[in-house]
Amino acid sequence: MKSYDSETCGQYVVKALFNARKYAYICSPYIDEKYANAILDLAERKVFVKVISSSSEMFYFFRDHGSKTLRYNITHDNSPIVHTKMYIADDCFGAEGSANLTYNGMWQQMNSLSYCERRDEVESLKKRFEKLWETVA
Repeated sequence: MKSYDSETCGQYVVKALFNARKYAYICSPYIDEKYANAILDLAERKVFVKVISSSSEMFYFFRDHGSKTLRYNITHDNSPIVHTKMYIADDCFGAEGSANLTYNGMWQQMNSLSYCERRDEVESLKKRFEKLWETVA
């Protein structure tokens, strides 16, 4: 894994996620409307998307979306609090760190990000995402 500390984490995460062709896995407590719309666009393009968030706004945002390619777990009061930020796309990119999927988190705040492009490292991160998915389901 490579590490990166900057206010421009988006140059890695946003490009990889929103150019995904097969799947994108997203774990971010906060997701702003811009990126929520980008997630819906991915699903419309038949990219399989899984989202873990603790933002109740995202529940209402995604709830009426009829796509079969979008799955989401929004943690509730009785669920564990998810503070993890994790982004995975197409078996070729994975990242985790401190950046929420918001404009500020990706482009303005100083955040730390560890990212990988090796298939085995991405697979390891994907397994951790799936375990978290099961935990909050």
